[in-house]
Amino acid sequence: MAENGPLAANGPGLPALPSEPVTGDPAGMDIESGINSRADERSTIVVGVDGSPAARAALGYALDDAARRNARVRVVCVFEEPDYWAVAYGMSAPAPLQEVTVGLEKAAQQVVEEVRADDPRRAAVPVDVLALTGSPARVLLEQSRDAELLVLGHRGRGGFARAMLGSVGLQCVLHGSGPVTIVRPEQRP
Repeated sequence: MAENGPLAANGPGLPALPSEPVTGDPAGMDIESGINSRADERSTIVVGVDGSPAARAALGYALDDAARRNARVRVVCVFEEPDYWAVAYGMSAPAPLQEVTVGLEKAAQQVVEEVRADDPRRAAVPVDVLALTGSPARVLLEQSRDAELLVLGHRGRGGFARAMLGSVGLQCVLHGSGPVTIVRPEQRP
């Protein structure tokens, strides 16, 4: 077979290979130096945190994965507002939402600092903490729409209880727009 210029190497009808080596790509990575020219445009990993041991494990996983990927973490806490608050002698009006979300955000920030302290590599990961109101599954799905990954903790309920109570993790796996990782908490003897 006769060589027919650069097209011969690719086959008939295929575009020619560039004659100069490629030193960059559209994602901003300089292939030769390994330097990301868009370091401020990190991908995002969303993690749902509710204060449970499973959520702490999920946060640890998200921070470790973000350190590996050079990504940022968005910690999302969701408060589903009740129609009323039960008190000792009847019903009470709900607390102001801003008061609840500020307290929730502070508690989540404390959990982030505690989980970061477990591994020094986690300290370099940028973290945003959001406390929002609404249906937990719906809010997590909305927050993870632009994310590279959604990470949630698994509480380990049995099949019947899960069917009766519903599962935020199951809804996110079924309806998520991207990958979802479910993390089990550490088993302690």
